[in-house]
Amino acid sequence: MDSRGRFIRVAVVDRCRHRFICGRDKGGDADYRSGVPMSAVRNLSWRSGWWLGGWLLFWIALGLIDGVQIYAGLGLEGRSVDWFTALRRGVESHLLWAAVGMGVLWFAERCPFQRGRVGRSFGCHAGGCAVTFAIYSVVYSAWLQGQPSLKDGSIFVFGEALRKMLVLYPFNHAVMYTLIVLGYHAWLYNRSLRERDRFEAELEAKLTRARLDALRMQVNPHFLFNSLNTIAALVHEQPDAADRMITQLSELLRVSLDNTDVQEIPLERELGIVERYLDLERARFGDRLRVHLRTQDGVMRALVPSLILQPLVENAVRHGVEARAAGAEITVTARRLDGDLELTVRDNGPGLPQTAPTPPREGIGLSNTRSRLTHLYGPRHRLDLVPADGGGLEVRLRIPYRTPPG
Repeated sequence: MDSRGRFIRVAVVDRCRHRFICGRDKGGDADYRSGVPMSAVRNLSWRSGWWLGGWLLFWIALGLIDGVQIYAGLGLEGRSVDWFTALRRGVESHLLWAAVGMGVLWFAERCPFQRGRVGRSFGCHAGGCAVTFAIYSVVYSAWLQGQPSLKDGSIFVFGEALRKMLVLYPFNHAVMYTLIVLGYHAWLYNRSLRERDRFEAELEAKLTRARLDALRMQVNPHFLFNSLNTIAALVHEQPDAADRMITQLSELLRVSLDNTDVQEIPLERELGIVERYLDLERARFGDRLRVHLRTQDGVMRALVPSLILQPLVENAVRHGVEARAAGAEITVTARRLDGDLELTVRDNGPGLPQTAPTPPREGIGLSNTRSRLTHLYGPRHRLDLVPADGGGLEVRLRIPYRTPPG
């Protein structure tokens, strides 16, 4: 597939990313909530063991607080009640709320407040509040059946207790129901934001990897095209040289393919690829091409983008050797500098034009290199083209110095 096809595919992925983050896709709100797939939201289940344990402890704590208030309130009214009875009565009512609250959460999960469905959600929760209030009133009245009242000592009768519950406590129940629903939605919103951030980070990483792969795959056809043109030019005039170049090209392609599954490789391997490429060019130019590789001690393990030096060296060969009948020298240097790795490729060719009204247009190799560096390192890199001392051009590449783990 050509480069246009690859970039069309990346653009399509970018549009998919926009739909994913904004929560717009087939199925609408039924499939997405806050930009996160509903399948991911369901994985944020409130039914896990630790959550249920915390939920139970929360209501027990509220029940104990209520029991303390019961004890203190009756004491202020001159009525005596023991601590155990007051705490038990408070915990009993709130343990029932813990059970009914699970039903409230069930309603909250199935009737989320969503844009365009607010009225429907309110109607759903109004019904849910009425149902849970009826259940709470019936169950608690049955539980109080036969127990003495803490206020006057009278024995609770189911019918009388139920009538009092239905008349005196609907507002309290509605407030509690609303607090549980709001608490659930706050928890869900927080968790869905975290999930969306995680999904977005993963998708961004995949998109970056896709762009990097597309950029890197441009290098191989470009280099292969140039190499085949060279072989075609020699096949009739210098068949032995063309034969050697075919062998060296196959070896270079084999080494290049060995690195297709990684974005970064040690500098030592990268220089090995450059050496094989230079062997290919030496077969073409012979003594006209002179190359010097200079590396500082300890930098050979540094990680560099795979195939990052080959297009720079290729440009040096084309603008240095091909432009000079007497041949040219190319120097590749690697060193550590202020915590970074600096790579330079220098030739003694004509260099940059001094009087051009606009900067010369960069070819595929150099523009590709800039794009890959931007995706890999962001602002933590530099790629400069400067006139070399004594004439020619020097390309300076600076990236963070890192080594493989272990």
